[in-house]
Amino acid sequence: MGMPDKNRMGNVERWGRYLLLAAACLLFVGITFAVNVGGNLPSTRLRPYALKTINSGWYQITDGQTVEINQVTEQQPVSSESETVLYRQLPEVTEGDAMMFYNNYQAAAVYVENNCIYDYGYSTKPSVGPILGNVACLIPMKPEYGGQTVSIHLKNPLESIYLAPLLQNVYLDNGNSLILGVILDNAEQFLCALLFVLISMVLLVGYLVECLNKRAYEKKNLLYLGITIFLSAAWIWTDSSFPQLLWENGVAASIASFFLFMMLPIPALGLIGTICPKGKPLFNRLINLSLLNITVQGLLYLGGVMNFVRLLPVTHLLLLVDYVAAIYHLYLETKRTGSGYARGVLAAFGIMLLFSVINLATFYRLPTSDNSRYFRYGFAIFILILFGISFNDLLSFIEEKTEMNLYKKLAYTDLMTKLNNRVAYEEMMTEMRQNEGRERPLTAVILDINNLKLVNDHFGHSAGDEIIKGAAQCIRRVFGKLGQLYRIGGDEFVVLMEKNDLDMEKLTDTLMKEVEQFQETGEYPLSMACGFADNREDAALGAERLLEIADKRMYEHKAMLKKNRQGSYEHEI
Repeated sequence: MGMPDKNRMGNVERWGRYLLLAAACLLFVGITFAVNVGGNLPSTRLRPYALKTINSGWYQITDGQTVEINQVTEQQPVSSESETVLYRQLPEVTEGDAMMFYNNYQAAAVYVENNCIYDYGYSTKPSVGPILGNVACLIPMKPEYGGQTVSIHLKNPLESIYLAPLLQNVYLDNGNSLILGVILDNAEQFLCALLFVLISMVLLVGYLVECLNKRAYEKKNLLYLGITIFLSAAWIWTDSSFPQLLWENGVAASIASFFLFMMLPIPALGLIGTICPKGKPLFNRLINLSLLNITVQGLLYLGGVMNFVRLLPVTHLLLLVDYVAAIYHLYLETKRTGSGYARGVLAAFGIMLLFSVINLATFYRLPTSDNSRYFRYGFAIFILILFGISFNDLLSFIEEKTEMNLYKKLAYTDLMTKLNNRVAYEEMMTEMRQNEGRERPLTAVILDINNLKLVNDHFGHSAGDEIIKGAAQCIRRVFGKLGQLYRIGGDEFVVLMEKNDLDMEKLTDTLMKEVEQFQETGEYPLSMACGFADNREDAALGAERLLEIADKRMYEHKAMLKKNRQGSYEHEI
């Protein structure tokens, strides 16, 4: 069958495959859609049912008078000098039920009649400071509690004005269902934190790869952005209820959340400093101010003078100052240089500032809500913009470095033999001279093709080229894994190996066999003379001296071959 027939058959097979692929996709979409919209089967979707609450029916006792409360959120906030007590008659309780509510940084105790069944922060205290964290208080309930009076005692140990109302919801449901409800309520935070961690790992690994390859990313954008995203992920995670599934102590997660939030501006300011060099002194001062804020607040908390919640306005104010400074200098940098990167970062910080202001307003209006929601939304957009422009910048950087490495390789490679060329040899010798006197094992080999001019004269230069390629192939097979190979002239090769314990006689025999094999399969005769020298007896001998010795021995070998030659061309080595 001729070539046109083969091509025709190949085209038929290819188009047949495309048609089958199209038919399979259409059948997949069509059948799935028809099954989804047709039929009268009941829904099989697994939906978690709404958790049962007991938000109504509560009352307080004030000055001996009973005050009915329509909803649990209507109770009055308390200071650290008093407490709020909410009463209610429990409905029927079944085995495995539990009560749950978020304490919103309050000390909480639960009584059934006069028996305390839960105490968080009343008689129990954290080891350091007054912060108790915003934890989900889960209280197992017994069936015999049904119909009895339950009371929730709440006390504010922080003297904070940002913690009202005291309770959002009080749940009474199966304990496992309540835990599942907490997981589902915090699923968005978890997925957001997981995504941020993955993105930060990509950026940090990319930066480390560049460092290991001695191609450190000049602006360090990957490093600063990766750290910023990782800290944000850690803050979102500690600010959720997920740590309660892993940590016994909810206070530790709460303290970590405050510290992580205060640390967020530091790598972000470092990132801006690399983009706006003229503003770098200011950003360094702002970084120092953030570090000072963390240190002072930590010391005040340890000393019992002030807690992180009461100092939140200071942290928020510093954060807004950082945003304004970053946006201002990014704007100046964009106007000054027209940098597309600076323009992208400016847009990202502008969006982040907008969402942060919304988040802060929401926090001061209703602090018991999801405190990081709008920050997450803004930061997700912020990350997508910065990740996009940083990734594009990294790709451009890698492409540029790849091109430079390619050009460098072309500059240092002999195109005919694919060995290192004379330029690479000279640079290597310069490096060797700079390290002259340093003891290290070294072996030098010089090889020269015999009768290359005769081959060129008798068979033409193309035949000479084949001989040169054949010689390079033989040398590569014997010495390629032992050292660096160079073609330094038309018919001359050099091998340098950082070893001085090689069996050169054995290597010479191997080379001879390679030449003989080439003679058997090649069209033109090949013969080489070689000489070698090592510094096993004097490790201080450098490459230059060893090459002189090897060159002298190579010419001695060449003279011996010439003296012993019989006929036009022989298998010499």
